[in-house]
Amino acid sequence: WHVEKVTDFAGMFQGADGLTDCNKAKMHSSFTSLTLSGTWPYDWSAFECSPPPFPPLRPPSPSPPGIFTNNAALKAAADAYCADASGAEATYGPIAHWDVSRITSMDYLFYGCSSFNGDL
Repeated sequence: WHVEKVTDFAGMFQGADGLTDCNKAKMHSSFTSLTLSGTWPYDWSAFECSPPPFPPLRPPSPSPPGIFTNNAALKAAADAYCADASGAEATYGPIAHWDVSRITSMDYLFYGCSSFNGDL
């Protein structure tokens, strides 16, 4: 995700208890870049992600991604993804391909989504 315009990540993953240590490590590494320093509220630096045992298969060509121009639309898509990931993927495309480059706040985006463990 392109999150350079996000100024608030507070509570983004609060209650998202399904995140694996591997996904936490990947997100920590991605979201703690120099441009985001000070805005990423999670310290997941201790988590590690083992490399896959074999080279990963080439992913299929993604469906057209969801393009979000406002926080409400992204929150609705995230809520739909939490309720029914495959249904939301049919509507918005794979969550890893969502275009969030125009979003300025990830406030409580996955709040209460205890089963969330998707790649971003």
